[in-house]
This record gives sequence, C-alpha cells and structure tokens, in this order.
Amino acid sequence: MGLLDKASNIINNEIKPALNKISFWNFVTSHNIQICAVFTRKDDFYYITNSIGFDGLSILSSFSTSDFWTGLLPSENQFFDFKTCDNSILSILQFFSFNLKDNVDFVQCLRIDNKILFLCNNNSLQIINNKSIIEDFSNIDFSKQNYFNNDNLIETKNISIRKYTIDIQEAITSFVKSKLKNHLEISELYIESISNEIMNRLSSFFAHPSLIKRNTKFSASILFPYKNEFSYILLMNHLIVNLAEVVENFSELLEINDLGKIDSYLEMEEFINAK
Repeated sequence: MGLLDKASNIINNEIKPALNKISFWNFVTSHNIQICAVFTRKDDFYYITNSIGFDGLSILSSFSTSDFWTGLLPSENQFFDFKTCDNSILSILQFFSFNLKDNVDFVQCLRIDNKILFLCNNNSLQIINNKSIIEDFSNIDFSKQNYFNNDNLIETKNISIRKYTIDIQEAITSFVKSKLKNHLEISELYIESISNEIMNRLSSFFAHPSLIKRNTKFSASILFPYKNEFSYILLMNHLIVNLAEVVENFSELLEINDLGKIDSYLEMEEFINAK
C-alpha cells in the first residue's frame, strides 16, 4: 500500500460528513461547475459568501438588497435564466467585474431560504437545470470549514511527496482593505468570502492525486506528489499568477512553506491530522 493510499484511510477516518450533507466543494466538483457564487442573506441584504471562478472585485460588488432579489427571483426552488442573447443578463451585470463579464453569457439563479445560487457558464447548452442540483444545493453544509478536497486517493507508485503549509490572510486582508477604505465595517464579511474563493481555487490547483486540507479560514496543509525534481519558485509563481485573478498584485503576499519530503506513513499521518 502506497503512502497516498494510506492517506486516503486517514481522510476517511478523520472527517465524517453529516448525514446527507455535502461541502460546497463537493457540490461544485460533482456537477462540474466552473463559475458560480452563493449569495447569503444578512438582515435585509445579500452578499457573496462562497464562490469558485469569481474575482475579488466581483465579490466586493455583491452587496444587494433582499427586495432586489425578491423581485428578480419571485419563486423559491426554481431556476431563473439570464442571457446575453436576449439582454436579460443586464439585470445582473452589476455583480461581474469587467474581466469576469467576458467569461459569462448565461446565468441561472436559484433562491432557497436565505441562499441564492448564482450559476454561470459561457455556453448555455452546458448548464443543467435539474432536480439534482436543487437537491444538492439544499444539502450543502456551509458551516463546514475544515475539509479535504479529495477523499478518493489511490496508490501512486514511484513518486515522492512533499508537504507544504499555506497562509492567505495577509494577501486577502490587504486587498480588501485597499478597496474598502471607506467601508471598513463590512471588510470582515468580504475577507471571509474571498478566503473561501481562494481556498476553492487551491483545491482545484492541488487536485488529485495531490491533497489539500483546509485547517482554518486562512490556512491549509498540502501533500504534493511528484516524479521529478521541481522548482519551489516555479510552484510559487504559478500560485501567485493564479490568485492574482482574485486579489490582484496582493497575491505576492501569499505565504507558502516548503516543509520537505514525506518519508513515512507516520509522518504523513501527523502532518494531515495536525490542528
């Protein structure tokens, strides 16, 4: 049994999902969703609390009234479509940054309780409007912060595994406070929202057979298998470029620590289970 195969056992024993509940990341991957956001109601307003494929400016533009959404989505548990071809998308363009607008020409919105699913695609034929999405969206446990992005690891032979820790707090906090200089009272809301976006991107970046475990709002542990020697600087540069789509040049404040190679199953277990 290889190290990564044993890691799968650790994962299955470490985190047990609530009955019928899934994480937002499970929802995104199971439906092959590339760009989407979840708006959550707070008092009489909505704002993005979780997302994948959204940049920081779009998230910061998400503050909107409950009256707006009630008028736009009059019924719950039903998808409403917004398209560029008939200009109906103009009703929601305010939630997209200039850069993101170019990647979306079709949006489906779904309102359930105090949540709104904002499901985007650049090809309307690829959006699936079915009961499984509604059911799965209803079963997301949004309180679940600590999670693995992958619980189906298989044995991978003839490879080495490196371990990393990553911290995104300074990058996000600096970005948000630079954009909300006159609205610092709501900055903490958006700091958490952008943290979720970045963690979801990292989960995609370190997809199978890699593994990332989110430990806190801002930190994660990473197992990264490789066959040949590689450059830590190159990895760091890839992450900085990817996350610059979210927090602009503040992605250079990302902290990633190379903790060396994994040499034993015990070492892997201790690393993954560390709090």
